[in-house]
Amino acid sequence: RALRWRRARRLARLSADEASVEILNEMYQLEMPFIITKAAEFALFRTFGVPTISKLLDSTKGFEPDNVLSRYEDTTLLIQHFAYFDVRSNQHAAAALARFNQIHGFYADRISNDDMLYTLSQFMLEPARFCARFGWRAFTPHEREACFNYWRVLGERMGIRQ
Repeated sequence: RALRWRRARRLARLSADEASVEILNEMYQLEMPFIITKAAEFALFRTFGVPTISKLLDSTKGFEPDNVLSRYEDTTLLIQHFAYFDVRSNQHAAAALARFNQIHGFYADRISNDDMLYTLSQFMLEPARFCARFGWRAFTPHEREACFNYWRVLGERMGIRQ
């Protein structure tokens, strides 16, 4: 039982700001990868309940059977790529984020800042909620802060205003 907490104790010694990517990588890939993956899937699913988002996806054929899987896979691959590396210092993560922004840029006049902020908040909050409810442990306050810092930086790089 004590060994399960070893990683959490090590992560607690890292800066929640400067090491936010490292902390999230440990959480997402080693601590509770299955639960966090399901949380991210649920976060994406929750965005479909927002009328403006679902209307846009419907009008752009985002819910068509041929498009749903490729949209999900593309979104997952891009998010994983910039989630596993620091967009502040890694050129591949920055390129993945640039591609993500380019895709969403096609609809910039139809995607509100509020919708972008809501979607970002779901990816920020759902993993901690899922882990608290279904994981072997909840995020520590330090891990929650690192998660917030990571998604805040990402939101800034996406041009999302608070």
